[in-house]
Amino acid sequence: EYQDTNDLQALFVKLLFRPEDNRLFLVGDPRQSIYRFRGANVAGFFSMAEHIRQSGGVMLPLHENFRSRPGIISFVNRVAATLFTPPLELVATLEPTATPEVIALCPPTTKDHSADEIRAHEARSIAATIHTLVTNEGFSLGDIVCLFQALTSTDIYEQALRLGGIPSRIFGGGYLLERPEIADLLSALSFAAFPERNRALIALLRSPLVGLSDDDLVLLAGEDGKGLRRNIRHHAEAGPILTLLETSHRLRRPSEIIRALLDHTGYEIFSATVDPSGGRTANIDRFLTIIENLEASAPISLRALVRYLHDLKIHGARLGETPATAEPTNAVRMMTVHAAKGLEFPVVILPDLIRGSHRANTQWCFARGEGLGLPPDVETLATREREADEEERKRLLYVALTRAEERLILPLHPDTKAKGLWHQWLLPFLNAPEVTVRDPESGIRSPEKDFRIPDPGSLIPKIEVFSPPPKLTLDTDAVRTFTVSELETFARCPQEYYLKHVVGVPAESLLPQHREALPAYLRGSILHSVLEELEPEHLELLPDLIERHCLANHVVPDERLIAELRGPLDLFCTTPLFQSLGKGRREVPFRWQWEKIDVVGKIDWLRPEREGGWEIIDFKTDRLEPSEVGDRAKTYDLQMTTYALAVEAALEEKVTSTTLHFLQPGVPFTVPMDDRRRNEGKRAISAIAKRIAEANFTLGTFTPPCARPDTTCPYHLNGLCWLDFQKRSPGSGVRDPD
Repeated sequence: EYQDTNDLQALFVKLLFRPEDNRLFLVGDPRQSIYRFRGANVAGFFSMAEHIRQSGGVMLPLHENFRSRPGIISFVNRVAATLFTPPLELVATLEPTATPEVIALCPPTTKDHSADEIRAHEARSIAATIHTLVTNEGFSLGDIVCLFQALTSTDIYEQALRLGGIPSRIFGGGYLLERPEIADLLSALSFAAFPERNRALIALLRSPLVGLSDDDLVLLAGEDGKGLRRNIRHHAEAGPILTLLETSHRLRRPSEIIRALLDHTGYEIFSATVDPSGGRTANIDRFLTIIENLEASAPISLRALVRYLHDLKIHGARLGETPATAEPTNAVRMMTVHAAKGLEFPVVILPDLIRGSHRANTQWCFARGEGLGLPPDVETLATREREADEEERKRLLYVALTRAEERLILPLHPDTKAKGLWHQWLLPFLNAPEVTVRDPESGIRSPEKDFRIPDPGSLIPKIEVFSPPPKLTLDTDAVRTFTVSELETFARCPQEYYLKHVVGVPAESLLPQHREALPAYLRGSILHSVLEELEPEHLELLPDLIERHCLANHVVPDERLIAELRGPLDLFCTTPLFQSLGKGRREVPFRWQWEKIDVVGKIDWLRPEREGGWEIIDFKTDRLEPSEVGDRAKTYDLQMTTYALAVEAALEEKVTSTTLHFLQPGVPFTVPMDDRRRNEGKRAISAIAKRIAEANFTLGTFTPPCARPDTTCPYHLNGLCWLDFQKRSPGSGVRDPD
């Protein structure tokens, strides 16, 4: 990507290149140099190209495009011929389709409309077009992306899609702290840190976390307007939330305060309901991760954190949101062209083409190579900067057009007064032979009835994550979904299932905290994450992998901890199994529906056998003696059998064996997969699902005895079950599950 280098980087490359000593190979496309605001200088590309020619090198144009349909490529070539000198035409390699590949949405007239009125009309026509693409043309919501020059006007388009029942997600803006869901959480933290501040209190009460209206606040304030703080304590919804926040800051870290608030208010469920695409919940997770990383790097008080976050917000800090991706999703994506660089999408829509350029500063100007310009030289420098900015906008448009694979959709307004450069450059090609013009008026219907998508999730095909694609027919009438862990836990101990999966008591929170050892659940999580990425040919990266995954689990590793985690991994690396680690697939999620039972899970390693069929390998991090492996392996038999049945149903191929590899002591335990085991496994799964369905889990009535009242049960402390311990010793040192 040499077109994105800055002047200093280009100088380094030029100094390192000595034709008598070495070779230089560069790849780049000057038409895709769009990072001038970061210091990239496309002139460096042309300068280096000429330097290579003078040194006896050659330039090899790469014309073939393997992404876009011929109609899109022909249109791009037509537009690029007017934007760039000299032109470089792309050659399409895909076959043309019978459907329109470049579509212009043109309303009858927008002559007397303001820019925002044009955007609002355009947004409704885009929503109607998306509805047609999904319901009539076979595209999914995740196939569609709206690319913007900037995200400052996206709220108009978000609202139109929301009215149409179309979920959307925004990527690439970077303004995480400006998102409404983050502002709500920040208002809660502000109140916890500064409960005496009225602004923090009002912001919290008006947010969806509490949900009071202005009228509610006026009534609570009383006739004299001074009773809000007194009366709010007796409010059924607000009172407990305020108490939680006021008492939490002395006992919990900021991230723990947020998690407690989310659990108490159900705000994540609210966010997922408001935004079915998952964008809001992803932003909440990202915000929590940022705070947890701050906590891990150094001790920080709640007040200091709140001040820091408010400073970042005031100065418009670009905290990263969920990265833009071309992976399947259940929502229409909205992102900047910069965020889409390097990605491709079946359907690309370019809204807000009428967006104008920034006005040049007439007081002062900073120009590359010229420095700071003041009157009377500022006008000359500003003109040069304006011309350079216009050239980059041409390149940005080229990048936007070339993201499309199957459809390129352009909202154009032939009689508008708007002066957007992109609109001006594209409008002359409205009647190009590749363009199909559509009147969006005919596609705009009542947003409440006609084009509302009743169930966006149903439009997204359920893709089982196997390769090759599975032939499994899903039973849509499954009455209950279980994880493999749930089935296994109930089979082992109904009381443990009740505490863990019904009451929701996290077993790891009850375990004694040893400073010198990592909790078993955390140790297992880190080791599994490392094994997912570990490759035999890159064994030297093992310490770096361990450190990275420790930090990802919010554990700051020292040399002792890295050595402790490396021990079982080094042992595994000496086994024959390690040498075949690159075969098959690791961390394979699955969903298996059978006899009204829906089972989901994830397989550590699915490895092909030499004679055909598959072997399922699961890594266990239990610390055992070699003599204990056989007995412990029996407790995992249902899990491994379930994995095998799910794979066989999805791939219609046999699983020949299952292997449990215990990392410590480094002993594998392999069991052949035969019909007897298959039949027993199905009977066991069916019986467990039936027992769970028939169980009455009402608190206080479900009291089966613990099936393993010993040190192996995570809910036993000093010989007492957690249930008994809570009854006999209320207010004891055991953590409250709430």
